[in-house]
Amino acid sequence: MAKLNEEQPDNSKSTQYVQLAVVVTAVGVGIFLILNYIMPFIWYILSALSILVVAINWRILLKLFNRLVGLYKKNTWLGVGATLGGFLAFTPFVAFLFLKTIWDFRKSDFNPNKKKKDKAKTDDRETIDIDATILDVDIDKELAKYDTKTTNNDDIQSLPPKYKQ
Repeated sequence: MAKLNEEQPDNSKSTQYVQLAVVVTAVGVGIFLILNYIMPFIWYILSALSILVVAINWRILLKLFNRLVGLYKKNTWLGVGATLGGFLAFTPFVAFLFLKTIWDFRKSDFNPNKKKKDKAKTDDRETIDIDATILDVDIDKELAKYDTKTTNNDDIQSLPPKYKQ
């Protein structure tokens, strides 16, 4: 028999569920308090990024604006509907522009990782040095091959004035 002074652990399922609920609630409240403290900073960062992304992709916005003007010219109600749809779709559209900007940056020359990869590719190739004396050509000899003196004066008159002799 067990002694009365010893505590026996309660292994019932209901106690484990209560403990889990208390831990999950405490973690949830902690996350909520942390996010309430951080959210103003995140909103400032997101607003600055949104303005930057829209400024980078101004050509796409100009095309959309021109299409919107075309819809207003075609039918006013189509233009109004497209404007309202644009307000509703602006947030996902900015998210798309943000992803497009990241994708374009990945392929741009500003990406330092791409520069390292390109340099590694060029370092692997063999370089061929061409002696400059091979390319040194006597221009007078080459021009002498193409004599502009002909017996037909029509050919000479069709040339620009600086080439006539």
